[in-house]
Amino acid sequence: MHRIAAQYLFTGKAMIPRGVVTLDDTGLVLAIEQLADTETCSTEFYNGILTPGFVNAHCHLELSHYRDLLPMWRGEGLDKFIHIMKDWYLCTRLDENMYMLMQQADDEMYDEGIVAVGDICNTNYSFSLKTKSRLYYHSFVEMLGLDEKRVQGIIEGIGEVYDDALSLGLSASITPHALYSMNPALLDYAVDAANKSRILSLHYKEGENERNSSLVPFLNRLSRNTRLLLIHNTFVSNTDIEAVNDATEKAVWVLCPNSNDYISRSLPPAELLYRKGQRVAFGTDSLASNTLLSILDEMITLSQHFPQIPLEALLEWATLGGATALNKTDKFGLLIPGRRPGLVLIEGIDFTNMKLLTTVKARRI
Repeated sequence: MHRIAAQYLFTGKAMIPRGVVTLDDTGLVLAIEQLADTETCSTEFYNGILTPGFVNAHCHLELSHYRDLLPMWRGEGLDKFIHIMKDWYLCTRLDENMYMLMQQADDEMYDEGIVAVGDICNTNYSFSLKTKSRLYYHSFVEMLGLDEKRVQGIIEGIGEVYDDALSLGLSASITPHALYSMNPALLDYAVDAANKSRILSLHYKEGENERNSSLVPFLNRLSRNTRLLLIHNTFVSNTDIEAVNDATEKAVWVLCPNSNDYISRSLPPAELLYRKGQRVAFGTDSLASNTLLSILDEMITLSQHFPQIPLEALLEWATLGGATALNKTDKFGLLIPGRRPGLVLIEGIDFTNMKLLTTVKARRI
């Protein structure tokens, strides 16, 4: 049994000054309480904030071999990025180096305190790794394509990838990429599949050319029970937020600010989402459009650009928000008795202002 305390303990919903978590040897939470003033032994004490494990709600692990390969196109916009990625991706074949770099990225996420990942898959390249990983993965097997002649071939190919995931005992579902990248027949198939699995991930308003597009017809096709992950949201407006809220109570806005800055020098309207009380989670996107797969680094970026957002909100987005996005609040996101959500220590906090400094570090406890 271990008693671990810190200046603050964040449960996923509330901040407890001098909070203490008691764990058994398997990481099961036995109790949450406050440290007594007279307590001096049998408790590990850290000068930081203890939180549940982080959740990365949007990642592309199979693109890990692109790390540091695209800096010359940084900031040139989504259209340029997609064009470059399409040309390079067509030449990609799984090899030992790709597997090694995916394993390295998986290890880095684990060391930083990530416990669960929503991972976009266009192939089965990452599946062998996921069967051995210390992280929980939900694989979003992604469909995209505009050519009417290729619809059946895409459906069959993605079906094989999806079946591979299930045959290995992995959590997986079929999902569309984005409204602008889907043939109507392909979108019909993807939405039907997502409604059956009750979870759907959609890249949304990542580029400026989507600014005036409407999501309403698409939302009307979703089951009320389908969890909707809206990814990026770089150019969403108040009107977009209200339309989503009118259509579903199951939406989570997944923000990948470092990727948005990398691709288009833009950031999502995080303060607007906070002010309107939206469910928010963090993602990292891939190492093709980010330098790290770090949820802490995403929090730092928003803290620096949107100081109006309280630290508690950022921590909730990094933990409970991500667990909500993946429909896994029964396992992750909350430090409460009876759960094994992982435990992370964030050190280097500006406790006077309760802000994340650029030098903060996170590590698994």
